[in-house]
Amino acid sequence: MTDLHPITRLFGEAGWTMPPTPQVAHLVAYGQTLASVQSLPGVRVQAEASADGI
Repeated sequence: MTDLHPITRLFGEAGWTMPPTPQVAHLVAYGQTLASVQSLPGVRVQAEASADGI
């Protein structure tokens, strides 16, 4: 799951370049949308989006 287009668009509108998503465990969300969730060996990131939130 990686839908960073809305975030990269906002960076562009602000005149910035979005940095690359690092190869680290992370969770990126905007509103109630999960844009990116990444686990790595030894670190498990788990999230679920629903109508009630993340």
